[in-house]
This record gives sequence, structure tokens and C-alpha cells, in this order.
Amino acid sequence: MTAQHDDMPRKRGMSGTTAASLAALVGFGALGLGQMFGPQVAEPARDESGAATAAAVVDVFMIDVGDCLDASVLTAEVSSVPLVPCSHPHDSEVYAITELVGDYHPGDAVVAATADTFCSDQFEEFVGLPTAGSVLSYLALQPSEQSWISRDDRLVQCLVTSTEPVTGTMAGIAR
Repeated sequence: MTAQHDDMPRKRGMSGTTAASLAALVGFGALGLGQMFGPQVAEPARDESGAATAAAVVDVFMIDVGDCLDASVLTAEVSSVPLVPCSHPHDSEVYAITELVGDYHPGDAVVAATADTFCSDQFEEFVGLPTAGSVLSYLALQPSEQSWISRDDRLVQCLVTSTEPVTGTMAGIAR
């Protein structure tokens, strides 16, 4: 997937078990302000397997399952994300992606509920425990009404999140 750079940044919303606390924690932090004013995004450096090899701020549409991020700096609307190699400390990892269907935006509540259900259902398979039995949480990056209409955005990206830094994948971590 290639980045699209134009005057209208892509804004995606988030929901899930950590979305509200992340949005409140970030407030108007440095990266949050950068996202509002259109940060410089990079093409992610990847090895032959597709794994990130260097930290970079990348377009949110360029992340894939297995990518590790620093989600603690995300705001309620996301256009770029801090990608880091999974071998470096990080607090989140993309574990599932799906696309919603439909010509018309069904409303923020329906999008959030659909994204939440998908990410919750995929969580146990990835982590090895259901959300209720895990110390980990998840959040869903999902289309805002603006991105649905202007960018034909239907993408839901699920991130497993940890309150403590993790090195390596969270796949099968069972905690």
C-alpha cells in the first residue's frame, strides 16, 4: 500500500478497551499536535518478510498484521502512527485487519460496535486468552465518517495493547 499525501489528511477513529483512556492520556501531546497539522510520514523500512526494520512515523494505512507501534501517543483521530521494529520496546501490535462493507456510512456507533466485535473476537486467537482473562487490552482503528466518505475507507485495524513495554511479538503471550 502506498501513502497518499495531499492537503486532506486521512482521519480514522478508534474504539476498544483502551481507546478512551488513550485519548484522555494524550491530550495535546507533541505527536497529537503533529497529527493535527499533518506530520511528515515515511515509507516504512521492511525486510524480506515484511517486518519493520526501523522506527518511523507512517501513514495509518501502511500498517499491517504483525506491525508493532507506540499506541500511547495516539489521539482520538489518527492519520499516522509511530511504527517500531517488534524487537524494540513497544506497547501495541496489529493483530487483525478487516474491511467493512457498505456504500453509506452506517453511523459512528454502528462502525464502533462492528469494529469492537471483530477485534474482541480476534483477540483470544492472537493472545491466547479472552479479553476478560487478559492483562492486555485492545483498540480498534476504524473509519471516521469523513474518511468513509472522502477516502472510501472501510478498514478496521485491531491493536493489542500493553501498559508495560513489550519486546517481541505479543502473539500467544497468554497474559
